[in-house]
Amino acid sequence: MTKDRAIVILDGARRTPRADILIDNNEPGLFSRFSTTALGGLAIAATLEHTPVDKRLVGHVIMGMASHSHRDSIYAAQGMKWRGGLGDDVPALTVARICGSGVESLAVGVEHLLAGVRHDRERPFLVVGGAESMQYPFSVYNLRGRKVGEAVQKYGPADPQGLPRGTQLQDSLLMGLYDPGAAMAMANTAEELGRRYGITREQADEFGYRSHMNARAARDAGWFDEEIAPVTVPGTGGAP
Repeated sequence: MTKDRAIVILDGARRTPRADILIDNNEPGLFSRFSTTALGGLAIAATLEHTPVDKRLVGHVIMGMASHSHRDSIYAAQGMKWRGGLGDDVPALTVARICGSGVESLAVGVEHLLAGVRHDRERPFLVVGGAESMQYPFSVYNLRGRKVGEAVQKYGPADPQGLPRGTQLQDSLLMGLYDPGAAMAMANTAEELGRRYGITREQADEFGYRSHMNARAARDAGWFDEEIAPVTVPGTGGAP
């Protein structure tokens, strides 16, 4: 707090490495072993480890998550808080603004601090961030109340052997990339913008290539070393 205004300071931020959704398009990616909540907890734990702030002074956790599709996603920020090493007495808020969920959690945290809304003055620090995993499940809809095998499906897991002939599994990832308002998928919006603003495929490819090369150069130069927390993957004996 200064004489004429309040200043919010960010410290200790850490993130997990990036892992491909598939390995060589042939097997599940390295992070398929983790739920979104688990990944968020890893990031919180690494952040608390790299800041001088005593975690007992953290009074609120605000975490973003775009798609609540994993088994423990209903707990989201709560689950990330537990896995990150914070106690049950620390409240946690989940923010969902699709691709902007993580940065929105930062904005909400700043608002909490500046407005004093639900702000614990005895524990004045907040943890904010976001987590996401592309390992969305394949799902069957409209199955509850229908006959599966010899019984009507009410609760619990369904035996795939008993599913009605022709039942299709829907891809939660693909459904999450479809905008019902625009009635098109995300990739189709890119095609529409290309036509509207005269962006050629060659220009788009050049832009994408340059972006990837810049990111690779920055990684190889060590610019991301401080912010990336290594993750040991169970069953592989190593870290990505």
